Amino acid sequence: MLLEMVKEHSQFVVTLMAACDLLVTAAAWGISYWLRFHSDIISFQESQPPGLEYIQQAAVITLLLTLLVFSQWGLYRPRRIQSMIPEFGEIIRACSVVWLLEVGICYFLHKPRMSAALQGLFLGVWPVTMIVFRGSSRLALREFRKRGRNVRTAAIIGAGRLGQKLLQTLRRQQWTGYQISYFVEDYRVGQEFLGVPVEGPVSRVDEIIAANPVDAVFVALSHSQSGRLPEVLLKSSSNMVDLYIVPDLPGCHYLRHQMQQIGRLPLIGLTDSPQGGLSGAVKRLMDIAICAAALAALTPLMLLVAASIKATSAGPVFHRQQRAGLGGRAFMMLKFRSMVVHKDLGAQGQWGTSRGDPRVTAVGRLLRKLSMDELPQLINVLKGDMSLVGPRPERPEFIQRFHHQIPRYLLRHHVKAGLTGWAQVNGYRGQTSLRKRVQYDLDYINRWSLRFDLYILFLTMVRGFVNTQE
Repeated sequence: MLLEMVKEHSQFVVTLMAACDLLVTAAAWGISYWLRFHSDIISFQESQPPGLEYIQQAAVITLLLTLLVFSQWGLYRPRRIQSMIPEFGEIIRACSVVWLLEVGICYFLHKPRMSAALQGLFLGVWPVTMIVFRGSSRLALREFRKRGRNVRTAAIIGAGRLGQKLLQTLRRQQWTGYQISYFVEDYRVGQEFLGVPVEGPVSRVDEIIAANPVDAVFVALSHSQSGRLPEVLLKSSSNMVDLYIVPDLPGCHYLRHQMQQIGRLPLIGLTDSPQGGLSGAVKRLMDIAICAAALAALTPLMLLVAASIKATSAGPVFHRQQRAGLGGRAFMMLKFRSMVVHKDLGAQGQWGTSRGDPRVTAVGRLLRKLSMDELPQLINVLKGDMSLVGPRPERPEFIQRFHHQIPRYLLRHHVKAGLTGWAQVNGYRGQTSLRKRVQYDLDYINRWSLRFDLYILFLTMVRGFVNTQE
């Protein structure tokens, strides 16, 4: 009975949403008409503006197409646990399709021809009003759910690490409106765990759900219990509930997860780089802009450093060393030379330099202390070998050693190497724990955003360039 009421409520909500979409669409036509003929935004040359019947045919066609396209686009499916941002993108695409169809139909049907300026205004006004309406509605629903209204009950099958994480997430994200009624587990049956009753065993999940009805069931079995998944899904589906699978992807410890589909076959990508496509292009533009400004400002200082190196020790100003960057591709990284020229300089068996290394020159020690030996890498950033922010590049021979010693080490190479990074601003540079550095690098990749890059650059400036390892 409870589920039937929920389904009826969902049908009512969908009907109400469709009706509101039609009202918003009609309002968008009205706003566009006013902007075109009764405002100062676009002047009207004729002596007498047309009446509302001028847009009547186009508005009716748009309303019919809206119901058809929006329903086919999935804009009326439940979105309780989905972010609003993807919905906004779908709205823009659906509105664009409806507009193109409406323009094509009106071209053949409408006499006289519809004003191009009016059509253009509608294309701009309609998606904006629709996004404002949908966004406001979602925010209002989220607020109701936070206050205990419009909630749904749910059960979690599996009280392990994954089930606990799901419970904590739903408690933090109260806008989803899901309240967990109980766990289903083989252990702690009859007790409470994290404030939630535990029912069991899992083999009787169908009987448990029948005796304790809920609206939704989340299957959160650990990777080691994956063999039980077919039986659990079969028994859970014998009850009229919404069924969700929470895959044990966090246990895989890879990069960002991306859902894809080939035909009707779903795929989960485990090594999706966050810096591809448009995001990568924007990051590259930011690198070029900041790097060019930094080089212009620091050129006098770099010339002074070059002169000091040349005056105090024999050898070239720059030290060139092969490093590996994005995709493991090798490039020559530039640094100000801080050590004496020696045939064993940078011997392959030694990772980094130790404190008090006799090969480091007096000027070089100061450069290392202030991280000024890294300044020529701005040229590497400008060339595209590196980025301003990312995991620090390593020598290829050490990569071959480290990736056998440290799990998931090679995942660092799914993004460009950086001049500074999340590990470095947290103190992991020089002769510090390599494992901790890799953990911070992978955390950076998983959390990456342009805002996060700017935050790391800010921390680099605030915390200074002093290398405590020298």
